[in-house]
Parts: sequence; structure tokens; C-alpha cells
Amino acid sequence: MGIFYKHDVEQSRKESAERHRLAQIAFPNSQPHRVVEYQILKLAHIANFGLPDCYESFQDMLYDFWPDFSWNDKDRVNEVNLVLADSRLDQIAETITREWGYDIIDELKCVLPIRTANQD
Repeated sequence: MGIFYKHDVEQSRKESAERHRLAQIAFPNSQPHRVVEYQILKLAHIANFGLPDCYESFQDMLYDFWPDFSWNDKDRVNEVNLVLADSRLDQIAETITREWGYDIIDELKCVLPIRTANQD
């Protein structure tokens, strides 16, 4: 089981705002890339520091994770594909699997359209 730390609402707001700021700096002209950068930074934070104790599990955190993606299906699929292609994800995912027993890569892939052999 991964590490939980004391949840501080103000600190969480500051950390979220900082992730948004860093994503904006990195990708000022690309909404999809800003969303992806924010999500990668969020997952990296969890891999490095754990979860606030307002969550009962990693799976519980997913209720707050998914709404940060676009709500439009096409945009969300694009963003998830970009997250999956990010070079930092493998290391982050490895840590999350080791610490939390959860495969975030499989979770992300769940939103991708199912392709059949005839579609490829």
C-alpha cells in the first residue's frame, strides 16, 4: 500500500494551481498538451509523495483524476493517447503499480476505442 499524507485543502489547491501554471508555461498554445502535462505532473506527484488521506485508495483518487481530462469523448481520447505516449509515464506507472498495486496504463487504455482487425 502506498503512502498517505495529511490532506491540507489550501496546500492541495496551491499544488494544483502550480501544476496548472507549469502546464501553461510548457504549452501556452495547446489545450490538449496542457491537460496532458497537468495529468502527468499529478501522477508524478502521487508517485513521489503518495496520496492525501482524503482518499481511501488509489482507485478512490480516480474520481478526481478523470474529470481533469476533457469531457468531450474525442478530445479525451486524444489527451489519453498523448499521456500514454509521454516518455515519463512508464517510470511513473511503474512506481504507482509497485506502491499502490494499480496499473494506471491499463486504466488509461480503458477509455480508448476498441479497434477490430477490420478497422486497422
